[in-house]
Amino acid sequence: MATVQQAILKNQPSAKDKLDLIPDAIKNQQVTEVKSSNAPALTNSTALSAIGGLSGAEKSAVEGSILAPVSSITGISSSAAPIAAESFSTGITTKPSIQPTTSSSLTSRPFFPFFFPKFIIGTPRSDLLVGTGSTDIVLGLGGDDLIFGLGGNDILLGNDGHDVMFGGFGDDRMFGGRGNDYVFGDFGNDTIFGDSGNDVLFGDAGKDTVNYSTLGTAITLLPRGIIDKGRFGRDELVDVEKIVATPGKANTIDASSARSGASINVNLQKQSLQVNLAGGSTLNFTVQNFVNVKGAALNDNITGDNKNNQLTGGAGSDEITGAGGKDTLVGVDPSSFKPGTKEIDILTGGSGRDKFVLGDSRNVYYQGGGIFGLNDYAFIEDFRSGQDKFQLKRGNYVFGRNFIAVQKGFIFNKFDSVAAGAARSSEPNVAQVENAVDNIIKGNNPDLSKVTTGVGAQISSAAWPTDNDSSSSRLIAPVQLDIIAITENRYNFSDIDFV
Repeated sequence: MATVQQAILKNQPSAKDKLDLIPDAIKNQQVTEVKSSNAPALTNSTALSAIGGLSGAEKSAVEGSILAPVSSITGISSSAAPIAAESFSTGITTKPSIQPTTSSSLTSRPFFPFFFPKFIIGTPRSDLLVGTGSTDIVLGLGGDDLIFGLGGNDILLGNDGHDVMFGGFGDDRMFGGRGNDYVFGDFGNDTIFGDSGNDVLFGDAGKDTVNYSTLGTAITLLPRGIIDKGRFGRDELVDVEKIVATPGKANTIDASSARSGASINVNLQKQSLQVNLAGGSTLNFTVQNFVNVKGAALNDNITGDNKNNQLTGGAGSDEITGAGGKDTLVGVDPSSFKPGTKEIDILTGGSGRDKFVLGDSRNVYYQGGGIFGLNDYAFIEDFRSGQDKFQLKRGNYVFGRNFIAVQKGFIFNKFDSVAAGAARSSEPNVAQVENAVDNIIKGNNPDLSKVTTGVGAQISSAAWPTDNDSSSSRLIAPVQLDIIAITENRYNFSDIDFV
């Protein structure tokens, strides 16, 4: 027998630096080595009777390795029956004791013997299971097991207990199972399957994936690699490039508790997440089956997909695009003090019946005022009357004063350019609000000395740092706006939900 720590240092000295991630209680656990030298090459599907209780991704992984379905397994030998019965309740009558599990007495017929992995099974106790230099299937069963895959593209299954697993070389598939597990992919492009328990999942070298697709519940990806699984526990991910959530669940990327100086760029259509850290460095991930996003405290860029997304920018000046689906877009952090203060958020719903949340029962968003709402406002690019909805706090908005929705292209009267002192033309031309707003968003704020305020306020071309047009623009509405919405068609007050 040996402790987990002793066995790690003996079988994989390069993992010494990972010992600090493993609690002392587990490192000091005694394990008994189950020898693999006599483990049979898996040359026939009959050998799989010993793991006939597998299901889901575990079953698929094993079947894929031996090119045979578990359901077709027959002919288990009597010496292997105790393993199957004790571990998976297959209904086979057995003796009460469990015999060594690497017996070569499993009956078999040759079937692509050059391809099949070696089959190593533990006991209900705490075992040390060491693979070979080629491809193995290693099953820990019960107990707190220590498993090494070594070489080859292994399948490692911890099952019950608080297991420690090292993939070694190769592209391994690793299942911690139930319990608080410590799984290290090591070298290769590994896939680690998340299960219940508070696990530490360390991808290490290569392009590694943590897959929760069979967990059956929604997960939340939090800063610093934390996965909140609800009643199933919380995991910590380290050196992982791809996270796969359960399809059809309300999986969320939540950066709202990120450290100061961080922001995110998320595109759910492209399944991409970029984390922008203080100092200019970035981290890039692939995120699959996520539906909702909450931004960080700085300026985020968030794009949804064809699902019904809940997209929240949080603090900072955010750009949010719903894309397809029935989306809910929130530019601010609703739980903050005076949500929207000093923010300029750009909200685009895309196709579908979208809701733009611009206030709630407790707070009015974007109450900054200033010339043309320069301190803060929400700019909605594609509102469709009769399809989309605004949500506002009741009694705090006056149309044309701090909130305006206008048909695309009809907010400015733009007068012809004339020589100094000459009379202006009486024939106004129509300009688009986007031109002025784009200048502001890009940081080209007007020179306030060249701006008149009030109804009919004028912003001359000289007010902008750069302008492709020498003419001036006259605002029809007052300039202290909190919400500016461009509509695809006519606007009705029935488009507003007051709360």
